[in-house]
Amino acid sequence: MKKYIEKLVISGKTIEVYKYSKWQLSGYKAKRTNYDKDKKSKRSALADHRSTTIICNLVNCNECLNKFLTLTFAENVKDLNIANNEFKQFVRKIKKLYPYFLYVCVVEFQQRGAVHYHLVCNLEYIKKKELEKIWGNGFVQPNRVRNIKDLGRYFVKNFIHYNLGQVFATHSDKRKLTKKDLAKIENSKKEKLQLRGRKKFFCSRGLARPFEIKGTLSVLEFKSKNNLKKTFEKDWKYKDLKVEYMSYQLI
Repeated sequence: MKKYIEKLVISGKTIEVYKYSKWQLSGYKAKRTNYDKDKKSKRSALADHRSTTIICNLVNCNECLNKFLTLTFAENVKDLNIANNEFKQFVRKIKKLYPYFLYVCVVEFQQRGAVHYHLVCNLEYIKKKELEKIWGNGFVQPNRVRNIKDLGRYFVKNFIHYNLGQVFATHSDKRKLTKKDLAKIENSKKEKLQLRGRKKFFCSRGLARPFEIKGTLSVLEFKSKNNLKKTFEKDWKYKDLKVEYMSYQLI
C-alpha cells in the first residue's frame, strides 16, 4: 500500500488538490464496526458529501454533457420504485434513437413530495413535444448549457437539495436565511429520509472518469508544468483529520 499526504484529482479542466494532516493509505478499506445514532448521522452527511463530489467530477470529466434536462410527473408520483422504473424506460427509449446518449442524473423531491429528475446530458436537439411524448409522464424542460466553466459545481449547487440542510445549518449568520432557504432546509430533511439507503444519482456507462495523482512531489510536478487558476478553497475537519481543499481551472 502507498502512503500519501497530498492528492490531486483531474476532472477535465477542473483540478482539485487535497492536503491531509495525516498520512493516507491507498487501497486501504476500513473494517465495519457498530455505530451509534450520532455517528450514523455523521456518516450520512459524509455519504452526501461523497455523492456530490462524485457527481461533480463526473460532470467535469465529460465536456460533451452540454444540455440540462428536467423530467417531472404530471401525477403526484411519490414512490421511488415506480419513478425510477419510468426513468429507466425513458433512457432505453432515448438510446434507441441516440445510441451514444450519455448523462448524469440526480433524484429530487418537490415540496409536495413528487419525484422529479435533473440531468446534464449530451442529447441532440429534439423538440420539446417529442421529448414529452418519449417521457410520457408529464412536463419536460430542456435547457442549453452556456458559458459555465465549472459545470460540475454549478450542477451540484443548483440541482441537489438533499445536501442543502447541512450547508445552510453551518451558515455563518443564520439571521440572513430567508423563508425560502428555511423551506429548502425542511424539504432536504424529508429528502434525506426518502433517499436513505437508495441511489441518489444515476449515470450512463461510457463516461470518462477522474484521474488521481497521489504524493506531494507528483502534485508539485503537475502544478509546475501546467498553468492553473485558483477558483475555490476551503478546509474542514472529520474526527481528528484536517483537510485543506483547493480547486483550479486549467488555462
